[in-house]
Amino acid sequence: MRSLWKTHAPLTAVSALMLAALGACGVGLLVDPRLVAGAPAWLKPAKFAASTAIYGFTLVWVLGYLPEWPRVRRIAGWATAIVFIIEVGTISLQAGRGTTSHFNVGTALDRTIFAVMGLAILVQWFASIAIAFALWRQRFADPALGWAMRLGLIISIAGAAMGGLMTSPSHAQLASARATHHLEVVGSHTVGGPDGGPGLPGTTWSTEHGDLRVPHFLGLHALQVLPAIGVALARARRRMSAGERARLVRVAAASYAALTAILLWQALRGQSVVTPDAVTVAALAGGACPVHHGVTPMTPDQIFSLVNAIAAVAWILLVALPRQRWVAGVATAFVVPAFFASAYIAIVVTQFGRSAGGFSTLPAVATLFSNPWLLLAGWIHYLAFDLFVGSWEVRDARERKIPHLTCRVWC
Repeated sequence: MRSLWKTHAPLTAVSALMLAALGACGVGLLVDPRLVAGAPAWLKPAKFAASTAIYGFTLVWVLGYLPEWPRVRRIAGWATAIVFIIEVGTISLQAGRGTTSHFNVGTALDRTIFAVMGLAILVQWFASIAIAFALWRQRFADPALGWAMRLGLIISIAGAAMGGLMTSPSHAQLASARATHHLEVVGSHTVGGPDGGPGLPGTTWSTEHGDLRVPHFLGLHALQVLPAIGVALARARRRMSAGERARLVRVAAASYAALTAILLWQALRGQSVVTPDAVTVAALAGGACPVHHGVTPMTPDQIFSLVNAIAAVAWILLVALPRQRWVAGVATAFVVPAFFASAYIAIVVTQFGRSAGGFSTLPAVATLFSNPWLLLAGWIHYLAFDLFVGSWEVRDARERKIPHLTCRVWC
């Protein structure tokens, strides 16, 4: 604890405060019988207090490995500490009021609280990106531990971004708003059903429908899991070389990222984490399985959310790590665009003949794109082309020795 306090006292103090908040929420669970969205009123504040305490202590530990980045340590640490106070404080405030915190826009106060929470978490997200950038530039005596921190934080940033998928209003919410001229709730974490249904004990993850909180949680806590693997491997340094341990960390990170992506895909298909179908099981096993009639297909809206999340992560890598050749030269230039191109071709081949319209006149184009699948294909085409060109610009700017800041402004 003394070393953590020396590294960043404010964030260490706030993390300890979150443990105290967890104890207070525990008392609330014992004495307050109220339910909010089908769960004990103080369960959500308790979960967030525990999660932020763990995350905060881990982040302070990571900051201790960045002695050459004092400004990043100071600003990112302070930003995270303030955001954690805001997040847990507002969630506890809403629990005390007997209402929900997330997605609640029923009153002016509720809208303000939800907006403040969203803005605060966005600030912490950018602070995490700054720390990730510093980690990629920092040299480590133990390469395996360095890779564990870098990849753990990158996956954590992607996991945090998945929270944005929960904020889009559902068709039912929009229909209700049109009928009543009032919007009570905007967004949800459940896919295929309303929030607040039957869930797993403790986490309340839906047992009947898809739940975006599952991949969101798993992704966020990569920052704890992968460094823990790196620390464990450090104890085996007499039996394995530094290169072997670093490769094991990278394999573990790839597996962890794949698991997170599969769980996101499962949730977007409206499938509960406790009832995986044959295709999900095959994906988890790394094998292939023919699609059968029991599989729930993804909708255009779900695919739209998924490709946007992938594109956002790719652009973050391109902006934050321009000098890493595997980013602009491989990941964002070929791997992600190739994935988008494959999805584009699959959609066009299966949907083009099913819609009227064409490209001869503007009304014909408008008719063609009235098919949401073809509209999605057009959007994916744009994402692939835009990312491919952006990657080329970064590589070209690097060869011509154009400052990256200038490139980012023009991109």
